[in-house]
Amino acid sequence: MAARLYIEGLPSHFDEDDLLDLCEPYGAVYEAEILDDRTDGTFGGNAIVDYEDLDDARSAADELDGYELDGKRLTVSYSPRKRTLSSYD
Repeated sequence: MAARLYIEGLPSHFDEDDLLDLCEPYGAVYEAEILDDRTDGTFGGNAIVDYEDLDDARSAADELDGYELDGKRLTVSYSPRKRTLSSYD
């Protein structure tokens, strides 16, 4: 079963290749997207990552939540834009 994660606090230089490099060690990523700030279209430091497997998403969330990257701490949660992990439990 698939799961979607929402990641906040990414460094401003991050692109989708960097995002994949960060997230793929935890499992197969179906899709990864850097989100722009809604007000002005600039980099907002946030991303959505869809994992093919629920356990991989859980592993990524556990490992990356609080992870320090370029002096910033990441916050990882289950995205409200799609199914949440509780939908699968």
